[in-house]
Amino acid sequence: MFHCLFLFCFVCLSDLKALLADACQGDRGGTCGIEWLLGIIQNMSSPVLPLETVATLLDELGDSLAGLTQTESQDDWVEYGDAVLQATNKLVSTLVEPTMTENTRNLTTNHTEVRIDSVGPNVTLSETPTIHIKEASLDINLLYIANKSNGSASVALVALIYMETVLDPNLLHTETDTIKTTISRVVSISLPKTNISLLPGSFTLTLQHTMVSLIVVEKNL
Repeated sequence: MFHCLFLFCFVCLSDLKALLADACQGDRGGTCGIEWLLGIIQNMSSPVLPLETVATLLDELGDSLAGLTQTESQDDWVEYGDAVLQATNKLVSTLVEPTMTENTRNLTTNHTEVRIDSVGPNVTLSETPTIHIKEASLDINLLYIANKSNGSASVALVALIYMETVLDPNLLHTETDTIKTTISRVVSISLPKTNISLLPGSFTLTLQHTMVSLIVVEKNL
C-alpha cells in the first residue's frame, strides 16, 4: 500500500492533470491516482494554500477514490478511504485564515462541501451560530473552545459526497446477518489549527437522511 513515493512540495495546477495522467500511464483513477495524490499532499509543508489549489486537489482525490474497482480488497478500500479522509482534513486546514474577530469560509467542489468557522480573541459573537452545509448541520460551542485554546479556534465541517460508495456498509461487521445500508453522507468534523488536544463540552451533529428523514447524533464528552 502506498508504494509510489512522490516528493513534490508544489505542483502547478495547470500541470497537475497531465502529471497525474503521465504517472499513471493515462489511468488517473484507482490506486495509482490515489497514491500519487496522497504523496503530494502528505509532503506539502505550506500551512496556507489558495482556494483553487485545495478545490482542484479535493476533486482529483474524489475522482481517484471513486475509480477504485471491486477487485480491491475490503481492507484496501478502508485503508484508502481513511488515507483520503486524513488528506482531505489536511487540505481543509490550509484554508483556515487567522482572525481577531470571526470569519467563515465555504468551498463546494464536485465531491466535497466544506464550511469553516473561525473565531479570534476579539470575537463579537455572543454565541456560536449553527454551522450548516447541505448535507449536515453542527451545533458546537466554538467560543468555549477558543477560551480553552488561547483565544482562537476553528471548526471545519466537511461532507465527502463520494465516500459512502467506498466505505461500503457491508465492511461493517455485525454479530447477526443483516442488510446494511448507508443512509447519509460521510461527514468529517475537525478543529484545524486549534491549540487543543481534547474537545471540551459537547456538540450535536445533524445528518441529512438520504432516504427518508433526519439522523441526529449527540456527543457528550
